[in-house]
Amino acid sequence: MLSKQLPKLLQRSLKPVFRFARISLKPSAANTDAAQSVEDIEYVEELSKHRKAIPLYDLRPLHDGTGYVAESATLSGEVCMDSYSTVWNNVVIRGDMNGVSIGAYSSVGDNTVIQTVASLPTGQLADVEIGANVTIHSDCTLSSCTIGSDVVIGAKSVICEGAVLEAGAMVAPGTVVPPGRLIPSNQLWAGNPCEYVKELDVGELFTNYSLSYVHTALGDKVKETFTSFPSNYMMKTSTEDDIDPEAFRRQGRILY
Repeated sequence: MLSKQLPKLLQRSLKPVFRFARISLKPSAANTDAAQSVEDIEYVEELSKHRKAIPLYDLRPLHDGTGYVAESATLSGEVCMDSYSTVWNNVVIRGDMNGVSIGAYSSVGDNTVIQTVASLPTGQLADVEIGANVTIHSDCTLSSCTIGSDVVIGAKSVICEGAVLEAGAMVAPGTVVPPGRLIPSNQLWAGNPCEYVKELDVGELFTNYSLSYVHTALGDKVKETFTSFPSNYMMKTSTEDDIDPEAFRRQGRILY
């Protein structure tokens, strides 16, 4: 009997139970003062089993800790992140078939998927190589491609297998780069399939280059502000209500 109940007992023990008191105000028939009633409330919070870094055999994601990887991101297999690179929310980087390398100060936007294939028909390496100061916006998909330095990839773009984006290139949002396509340096391409739009001037090239540092600074700020442990109470200024329990009851606020 105990052996049947043991899994349920273990499952319950892994769920933290939180209890707090709720203060409600009800008018009293005897006088005009409010009567206090306290009710115990119990709820169960599931523990997250998500892992940011997932080893695959003897391969594991590597980064030096100077960059930022969101708590909801997933890096698996042979993934190498250089200094000050950022990986944002719900990003999936799969280095299971071949390796993925991300250069310094590069940024991978929300919900982006980076994956590899086993091999390319051209005989090139099927790795994903992302240079330095690259900005990849949200909801993009990259597969076994080569991205040069200072490249900007617009949101919801798809970079297919064997594609090469040379240094300083830019693709507009929603662009699909077919397999094996070469995007020359300092050019803007757009469309499905992508087509040449124009040459980028000096101002646009500098904007694309400096955009990566904006994401790096934002990653540093997020990493300093939001941690795995609650710390918002440290930023709150003490008030008179904090040291006067009666103030909570008068306002009908919750006592923890």
